[in-house]
Amino acid sequence: MGDEVGTNVAWRSFGYLFASQVIARTVTFTVNVLVARTLAPDDYGVYAVQFHLITTGVLFVAREGFRRGCLLSEQDTKIGNGKKLKQAVQVSWFCVPYGWIVSWMVCKSVVGWRGVAQAQDDYGNAVRWLGVATALELISEPAYILIQNMMLFKVRVAVEAAATVAKSVLLYAMLASGVWSTATVFALAQLAFSLCVLVGHALFFTASLKGRSMLPDLLPCFGLAPLRSSLSRLSLIFTIQSLEKLVLAEGEKMVMVMVQSNYDQGVYGLVSNLGSLVVRTLFQPFEEAAFTSFRKYSCAERGEYASKTRMAESVRPLLAVMLRAMLLVGSIFATFGPSYSRLLLHILYGSTWSTSEAPAVLGQYCFYIFLLGANGILEAFMHGVMTPRELSRSNAWLVLFSVLHIGASATLVVHLGATGLVMANCLNMVLRIAYACSYVAIFFDGASVLLEALPSWEVALMCGLFGTGSYIWKSVYMTGTISLGPESLAFVALGAVLFSSLMGAIFVKEKHSFMQIRQLRKKVE
Repeated sequence: MGDEVGTNVAWRSFGYLFASQVIARTVTFTVNVLVARTLAPDDYGVYAVQFHLITTGVLFVAREGFRRGCLLSEQDTKIGNGKKLKQAVQVSWFCVPYGWIVSWMVCKSVVGWRGVAQAQDDYGNAVRWLGVATALELISEPAYILIQNMMLFKVRVAVEAAATVAKSVLLYAMLASGVWSTATVFALAQLAFSLCVLVGHALFFTASLKGRSMLPDLLPCFGLAPLRSSLSRLSLIFTIQSLEKLVLAEGEKMVMVMVQSNYDQGVYGLVSNLGSLVVRTLFQPFEEAAFTSFRKYSCAERGEYASKTRMAESVRPLLAVMLRAMLLVGSIFATFGPSYSRLLLHILYGSTWSTSEAPAVLGQYCFYIFLLGANGILEAFMHGVMTPRELSRSNAWLVLFSVLHIGASATLVVHLGATGLVMANCLNMVLRIAYACSYVAIFFDGASVLLEALPSWEVALMCGLFGTGSYIWKSVYMTGTISLGPESLAFVALGAVLFSSLMGAIFVKEKHSFMQIRQLRKKVE
């Protein structure tokens, strides 16, 4: 039972979430390229770092805990057993007033930080519009919780894709018109995104429950009963953890905003957006699908098995194949990213960016991507199977990692700039991976499952040789001004040959992994 629950949910949710990310991120990436070519690095830094911190910080702190805490088991969401589903939606309504308070506090602090003289300028007004946008988007959260628990991923795909396309098109159109200031354009584009999300979820919420007797039970009811539920307590634990995770994820940007110029923020923002494209497109939906799978599996199996050993053995293949897949993808980026980052930036953004610090930062970011992939799956497993007591203990460790991360960021950014931020991020990921591996080893009474997830030694050796060879070629033949001439074409041809060879080796040496993936997908079909 557990295997079917886990694999079914994992592949079905990953498929829909991946489709959503591909559609949305393709449009977003195209618009970001056009925007970066249009704006100076200083203006791009405001958009990519400062405004991103405001919206991401408010939304993540306000809703992440509820999204994880209100995720139910498959049995609880079956027809005829809607009590838990109603309870989850009722609890999720509390994130709306809580999120409004967070939004007001953040925006008030940012405007105050800018100073009295700038409180009424375009930047201050844009921050206020961002506050309105986040407040509107939070109203749709109960509908989102309902969609996730009913596993209606097609609805999420449609809503998120439509909102992202609307935001991207409006953003570039307003920038091209030149009527509004840059800060105002970014804020209004985010407002358009939030309105699309709110309207899309509201239409689903009313249409799907039209005429059903459970509709009144899903409307806001801010009483004491929902607060006393186990879902409320679990949401509180995850909300506290979200504060720590936000610092872990965005702490380096907070440090950069405080100590670096807008130009440096622009360089790091560009690299972060480009380097994390694979994270948002592939890793994020895969991690969400993995967490959903492990969480629902854990709820189902804890009731079926009294033996933790039998439960661990059942989930073992799913963890191994997911972790190995992420390690393989991350290895590809770590192999070719440092060598080809400068050429890629020149092609996409022009010489302004390719002659800056951005290529070196992007090259290091590719190693960070490798670590992110491994950590994402390991933490999805931990948070999916941990008990509330274990989650509290994990929070304590995350606090320690947060302190170390911020300290490393503050130290390294002063001496190394954006490169120092990436190094601090890598250090943070190494610490989190080490902690996750220790938990996995305890859960499975040994680290053998981690060894099973490692790629073959032949693939690892080829990654090392190909990465070293391409980097030496770049250092010898690609040192001057980049032009799309014979040198660049030869370099691209070399990369194509090495990449094809590596993919062939992965197909041959990791054939057993592909067979496992096909077997898991057959269970879904």
